[in-house]
Amino acid sequence: MATQAQRNAATREKLKCSALKQLVLFGYAGTNASAICAAAGVTRGALNHQYPDGKYGLIADMVETLFTDKVDFYYGKGGCQPLELVLAMIDSLYRDPENDMQLVMMDLWLSMRGDQKLSEIVGPVFYQGSAKLWSCFNKEEKDTFDTLASLVRTFITGLSVNRLDPSMTPAMARAQIKLMRQLIESEISQTNYNAQIDVAEEVIMA
Repeated sequence: MATQAQRNAATREKLKCSALKQLVLFGYAGTNASAICAAAGVTRGALNHQYPDGKYGLIADMVETLFTDKVDFYYGKGGCQPLELVLAMIDSLYRDPENDMQLVMMDLWLSMRGDQKLSEIVGPVFYQGSAKLWSCFNKEEKDTFDTLASLVRTFITGLSVNRLDPSMTPAMARAQIKLMRQLIESEISQTNYNAQIDVAEEVIMA
């Protein structure tokens, strides 16, 4: 027989899955607590019991879980190098160009501008999760890789926005992702080449 803690965890999981599906289908503006509860098969009282902040607390928990899963995926085997992370993200997008997390995160990020409570409750969780995901870009590597990381983040955001365009097919998205990877590889090769030239010049000058 399940314990109360296990039942609570199961209820939270149902609510988080339901919230994600509602956000994907209807966006933040079209998602409300009643619809989330109905799809999850739980009562509003159960939602409020699990999350005193209601829908906002639920979305914050969902966002934290999504970021935690991504961090575990990219960093689970130990340390992750900046370029490894960038290429892994691009490859992950290529495999699944209609990734639900990207769409939902973009929608929530934009919605925070007009919803103060969303910004206050979900915002800190959102930005903490993002910081953990990009944590391998430390200060020493910032000057070298920060521009590249910003480019990839902008590209991912743009790709998420294009999900809202019904004419954008997965094949079209993959073509764009493939081109972005080629550009990144080209930049990496050029950066490595320039670094080798700098080392050679230092040796000659010495």
